[in-house]
Amino acid sequence: MFRTSNRKARIIFFIAIVFWAIYLPGKSFGQSTPTYKIKLATSTAGLDFAPIWIAQRKGYFKEEGIEFEHILTTGGAVTMAALINGDVQFASTAASDVLVARSKGDRLLALGIFPASLEWHIATTNKFLESRGLSKGKVEKMTVQQKVQLLKGTTIGAATVGGAPAQVVRYILRQNNLKPDSDVRFAAVGAGAARVGALRQGQVEMIVGGIPDTEQPELEGWGITYIRIGHEIDVFKDYPHESIHATEAYLKNNVDSTRALLRAVVRGNNLILDNPSESDEILVKHFPKISPSVLRTVMARSRPTFRRDMKMTKSGWDNMHKVFISVGLLKSDLNTAEGEFWTNKYLP
Repeated sequence: MFRTSNRKARIIFFIAIVFWAIYLPGKSFGQSTPTYKIKLATSTAGLDFAPIWIAQRKGYFKEEGIEFEHILTTGGAVTMAALINGDVQFASTAASDVLVARSKGDRLLALGIFPASLEWHIATTNKFLESRGLSKGKVEKMTVQQKVQLLKGTTIGAATVGGAPAQVVRYILRQNNLKPDSDVRFAAVGAGAARVGALRQGQVEMIVGGIPDTEQPELEGWGITYIRIGHEIDVFKDYPHESIHATEAYLKNNVDSTRALLRAVVRGNNLILDNPSESDEILVKHFPKISPSVLRTVMARSRPTFRRDMKMTKSGWDNMHKVFISVGLLKSDLNTAEGEFWTNKYLP
């Protein structure tokens, strides 16, 4: 009786081992979850990159087997150089950086976007409005064309004078018969507190850039968000804002780590859509120098521009292509079909 029971036990144990080996290969004895050491560089540390900060604070990278390191650079050009030179595996900057890089022959792919419309705004001060005989109420009744005409003679502060936000404003000026760098000048003032400070201290009359910088003056009571570019100008309503990108050479040999990274960031992106209160609370902790009420208001306005799963569309890239041909940053047409310089295939 004892021998029969012992034999049955050995048979059951043997069957269990076989089942484990066949159906659960990723969990076999002595095998741990793979760890990917990943460096991702960003050009700024603003709310534009909220999905990354949420993924970091929620532990999504760790759950995906990623040993994650964030590198903050001093602008898009520096970030792209770090990516192309292999100093980092991934970069997240203005999505247009990928378009420009491809036009120069660099083989990069955009892998996912956030937000899916252009969340760059132009902001000014109450003092400037008063100098032009305007009030917030009057500005709200003006057309975009009228607002743009009032930019003549101003200096607009941007992170860099040649970066994507400044180039977008140059496009807007040309579309309204103003001469960039003549009728309207640009000054490099940095990002974040430096950009907001430059406006508040009167170093420039306007600033252009991402959230929350260009929302703060209005929400703090000393200025106004003058033009919400992605909300008021049609071509920028369907327009890739920031993207995560990598070189084709890296992607070819690192499919699993790429998908793991994107799963983590997509989870952060989708939390913004699915649980606003939790995602806002995470961001309040991440940005302790920003008033919680300001941050929550900015996110409430921007939340609809985040697209589920960070998916990209050809129409969005077509709009960007149109803008960059117009400002002369692209000398000839590029093929905007999926797979050329952008792809959704690594997204979950």
